[in-house]
Amino acid sequence: GLWQQRLWGWAATLFFSFLGMLASLTALAFFMAFYLNTTATLGAATGAFILFTLIFLYFLKTSPTIPSPRPASPAASQAGPELVQAQAAAPQAAPPAPPVRPESFSPPEVRYETIHSAPTVALPAAAEAARPIPLQPTFRLIAASGPDKGKQFDVYKEDILIGRHPTLADVRLSDPTVSARHARIRRQNGEFLLIDLGSANGSYLNGKRVQETALRDQDLLRLGATTLIFSPHGSEAKTTDA
Repeated sequence: GLWQQRLWGWAATLFFSFLGMLASLTALAFFMAFYLNTTATLGAATGAFILFTLIFLYFLKTSPTIPSPRPASPAASQAGPELVQAQAAAPQAAPPAPPVRPESFSPPEVRYETIHSAPTVALPAAAEAARPIPLQPTFRLIAASGPDKGKQFDVYKEDILIGRHPTLADVRLSDPTVSARHARIRRQNGEFLLIDLGSANGSYLNGKRVQETALRDQDLLRLGATTLIFSPHGSEAKTTDA
């Protein structure tokens, strides 16, 4: 680790520093011994060499010991660094989920019913009477004269408007002498009433101009130049020329 590298660097620095100082002192001692030709200088150089040797041995003895690295496992030594890093980074696998037990399936209970021969039951008469009856008109108007001669108007309402208005008129006539809102026929208290709505040419019943009057079967209504035969439900209208 980093601490081991620091210890090795410190020991190497100390060793090479000692060698450098020792070489310098030895060279200086021998230079002075040969140059000055004195034995005292040579003895001093030898003593200095011994002193520095003892100091170096003392520092080596007191220096901290470097712990030896832990031996790697055989599997890790054989595997490359990529495999070791991959093993360290891989998350622990989750324990396998217990197998799901399939729900017990049982087929639905099938019930059978035995049908014996039996006579067919006839529907009561009330069921036949409940069938819908075809809708019948409330009354009928037949054009006996005028531009719409021959036309039959079946009315299914109890209050209608007669005139030339293209959208409001229930019985629309093409006679130009008929007003847009000429007259009304309304059922009231069991009878039909003819009511003039202020038309320009008036409303006539059996040749007589009226404002409001009751209608009877086969009455002739003249609105402008058009004559209509009134026929309530259940009676047949007879066409006559007017």
